[in-house]
Order: sequence, then structure tokens, then C-alpha cells
Amino acid sequence: MSVEDLVDLLESRNYSAFREAVDDTSDRILAKLLRVIMNDETLVRHLGRTVEEKNKVLNLELVDYSDKSMALFGDTKEIKDELMTLKLRFNPALTYEGRKRPGWIVSKRNKDSIRKIEKIIEDYS
Repeated sequence: MSVEDLVDLLESRNYSAFREAVDDTSDRILAKLLRVIMNDETLVRHLGRTVEEKNKVLNLELVDYSDKSMALFGDTKEIKDELMTLKLRFNPALTYEGRKRPGWIVSKRNKDSIRKIEKIIEDYS
């Protein structure tokens, strides 16, 4: 059984078939690694959270806010730490399209951060 087949079993949440496949795999190193992963509750919980995060869809919108800045609006609570490391500043009352909205501001000169934000939006949409 290939690694891709094992991943497919995990993604389909067919855990009994996955466990059987691990037992039947001819690659002893892979089988041992998979058994360690399955028996490590912390790692299993972390992998489960990672899959949930990857499947999560956030409503994010990057807009041209002013001549010098861009603004990010939407469901940003789960990625706020990442936004802070990208040097964005949170403002609970940005005025956009005639109404006040919470959002994050980034300088247009910070092109690297803007590219990373665009990647985040792509990953969560």
C-alpha cells in the first residue's frame, strides 16, 4: 500500500482500514513510524487540529484602504498571531465603505507581508 493510499484512508476517516493497512504494510520503517504516530495521543490531537485548520474556510478580504495602506477584514481571530508577526496592526474601528469595521492595516511598502497575506487568503478560501 502506498503512502498516498494511507493518506486517503486517514482523510476519509476510515480508521479501522487504516490500522489494518499499517499492519499489512511491507515497509517496516513506515509501519513503525505510523504505529508511533497512532499511539501518541498528543500528536494525533495535533494532526487532527491541523487537518481541521486546513479544511476551515475563513471569510477574509484584503482591500485597498488608502494611498499608503491595505486593510484585511473578516474572520481573522484564528490567524491573529500570524498577522501580528507580519507587522499588521489591528484597529477595531476602521471606516470602510461608509461603515466602521474591525480590521488589520498593513503598509503597501511591506510587499512581503502582503504576499504572505494573499497566500493565507488563498489557503483559507
